[in-house]
Amino acid sequence: MGGVHRTFPLCRWRGRPPASGKASDTGDAAFEASRGTALAQLREIVEGVRSREDRVASLQRIHRARYGEGVEAVPLNELADRWEAMPRRRRPSAQHVRNMRAILERFTRYVQENARRTRSLDQIPARTVLDFLADEERRGLSGRTLNVIRGVLRTALARLAPASPAALCLAEVPGREELTAHRRPWTPAELRRIFGAAEEIDPALYPAIVCAATTALRRGDVCHLTWDAINLEGGFVTVKTTKTRQTVDVPILPPLRPVLEAAAANRSESRYVWPHLAELADTNPGALTWRLERVIAHAGLIDDGGGDQEADSLPILAPAETRERGLAAVDGVEGWNEERRERARVIVTRYLEGEKVGDIAREVGCGLSTITRDIAAVQAAAGVQIVRHRAAGSKVRRSGPTAEGDFGPRARRASLSGWHAFRTTWATIAISCGIPAEIVRAVTGHAQVETVVQHYFRPRPQTLMATITGPMGRALLDEGDDPAGEG
Repeated sequence: MGGVHRTFPLCRWRGRPPASGKASDTGDAAFEASRGTALAQLREIVEGVRSREDRVASLQRIHRARYGEGVEAVPLNELADRWEAMPRRRRPSAQHVRNMRAILERFTRYVQENARRTRSLDQIPARTVLDFLADEERRGLSGRTLNVIRGVLRTALARLAPASPAALCLAEVPGREELTAHRRPWTPAELRRIFGAAEEIDPALYPAIVCAATTALRRGDVCHLTWDAINLEGGFVTVKTTKTRQTVDVPILPPLRPVLEAAAANRSESRYVWPHLAELADTNPGALTWRLERVIAHAGLIDDGGGDQEADSLPILAPAETRERGLAAVDGVEGWNEERRERARVIVTRYLEGEKVGDIAREVGCGLSTITRDIAAVQAAAGVQIVRHRAAGSKVRRSGPTAEGDFGPRARRASLSGWHAFRTTWATIAISCGIPAEIVRAVTGHAQVETVVQHYFRPRPQTLMATITGPMGRALLDEGDDPAGEG
């Protein structure tokens, strides 16, 4: 195939071959039986080669039809650059590009070290890809991070070397299970307390909080809301969401209308409804998170994750002693191999030196959830406070696991009752009020109703009590009409 000749041992021959040594002559019965076995195996190999050639040819045709060009042999060391230059529907953020390039460059180094003869992407052995993914798993990365690594490799190789063994292998590698952290919905009474606290201590953030709670829009879409998306007379907000690119139409609920009218009365030349929030979302989105945390703390609402009080009660030591205790505790964390301990030492050292978690994640090549999980584990082992607090006296933590020992992916307290919790609140209240899940899905912009029901409908006990006990109680006592329509 391709001008390359290979010899394959098919089977061990038996009996006596023909005395002439010619393939056209016949040997004894045992020899002819072994010859038949060998020919059958040869046919399987030939059919397999032809099948793979057909598959490669089909991928080449698909690639040419989709992108208008054939597949070239892309040098291995150009993988990250070629991925970044790939055409996209929308430009990724600079942070996303840095994170994905770090993964691709780490993969490139691994291939160069473990498959030394590989020069181009189409030459990467499938076994090397599987070994790389297994090596990443041994580093103790979360399921979510492993899925991100698999995803960027699959996308890059499917585009740059679609017929390669590595691309074909990645197409069949299943994703890892991720532990879902369900956001905590607020009750209507709690929302009123959050609104009041925002008006009192952070009036600049108040419009975004009201908008997020009444539209189910994500934080970025709220902050980047434009005037052409607002129809005050018609009573709708129409937004093409940044994440899913779905266009959603959301009715303007009563709490939001005065907020939008106030913004309209003070409208500037900017196309954004709240220009200061749009700028903050672009330059320092983390500030939006900790400012919301401060509002929630001022409202007297704290996470009930179970680990706050114990973590807050840990002693606060001088920086040098904290670092010494933390590094010493790394050796005491159970279940870690030496590679993971070494990574944890780097993480703890840089974290205590004041580096941002995102910068540390890019440097060591793992996800944010892995960083926070390792820091929390070391803190628990050291018995001293390592996790930084955003605001003095605040009981709402910006990161860390929800409870001692619960170091699952995405198990961060701030995410459970932060901006995304407003989406969960909107969906939960809407479904509890009898709004069909399909209508809720249309507002939240999800592709499937099951996503809304499984991940966003999280009724609190008091909601279940009020919604179920009244009508169910009357039905069970045979009061009023028969809900089943039978006499």
